[in-house]
Amino acid sequence: MKNLTIGELEERYSKEKSIETALYLAGAYAKENNFNKSLELYETVLTDDAKNIEALVNSASINFFNKDYETALKKYLTALKIENSSAVCFNLGNIYAELRDFKKAEEYYNEALKLEPENADIYTALGILSQDLHEHFKAFGYYQKAYDMNSENIEYILNLACISQRLGNTKKAHELYQEAYKKNPENNEIKLALANLNTSFDNYELAFSLYEDVLKEDPEHYGALVCAAIAYNTQENSDKAVEYLKRAIAIKPLKQNAYAILGNILIAQKKTKEAIELYKYAIKANGEKPQLSMFIANAYTFSGDIKTALEYYRKAVAQDTTNKENLLVYLEIANEYIERKQNGEI
Repeated sequence: MKNLTIGELEERYSKEKSIETALYLAGAYAKENNFNKSLELYETVLTDDAKNIEALVNSASINFFNKDYETALKKYLTALKIENSSAVCFNLGNIYAELRDFKKAEEYYNEALKLEPENADIYTALGILSQDLHEHFKAFGYYQKAYDMNSENIEYILNLACISQRLGNTKKAHELYQEAYKKNPENNEIKLALANLNTSFDNYELAFSLYEDVLKEDPEHYGALVCAAIAYNTQENSDKAVEYLKRAIAIKPLKQNAYAILGNILIAQKKTKEAIELYKYAIKANGEKPQLSMFIANAYTFSGDIKTALEYYRKAVAQDTTNKENLLVYLEIANEYIERKQNGEI
């Protein structure tokens, strides 16, 4: 039956309506990405045989893909009662991770690991989970284990490189990104990561070469434009930095970090009016956000218009319910500045 086409399987199923044919046909639909038909057939099988492990697991996978996590969870838990397998435990871990129940996710990943201790994907999942919990040293250990099992896998190399960089081990991160680059020199994200690391080693010539290589292949790569702009500004090529940041803003006007960097450059160049206009444009594009209110407040402060700066600092405090402590500090500074100015102290 494996060699039959979908048409032949459909014809056969229409005649005999057997569970075996339904499962083959559902699998064939899934291979063609026709998940709706596949799921429909698996559900038909489960109507006749509620404990059919293949239908339970495969339909749960489709439910998971469709983000129907509750249905997928019920099916995997049913499947686990029938067959205590590493794959089912692993998938339960994935569901609980998506539902942000990290404790349950970790329990099932570890259960999967007991059943299949040499599975690098399970160590990778535990690494990702640990990162979500900000347990970076723990994540490093899991990623290292996955890498030790298969050092040819690009994903494992990049995971270990990323966590090494997060932990401040830039030398190890650099070595790993170079390793990944040798295996996949066309990958722009690897080139970008390598370029950023080279700036930390003051190897700007190679960094710029990598940035430009990424932008040659993808002129609208937002990350490369912003990172290259930061590097150019560090090397006192502010004109190039401004050019790249303006390109980045044109591509993604709703991203705020390019506005912040460009505004700071303009303020450093004593172009505060231009910085203020930039932030006004950002507010128009994004709506009023606490971070943008802070940016424009700072620009008005540098321009000497403390009264307007104070208005925006107050807006930032009112808009941000999570970072009020820091924002109130700015507000206090602004109030003190105004008071001292009125008293003729400054």
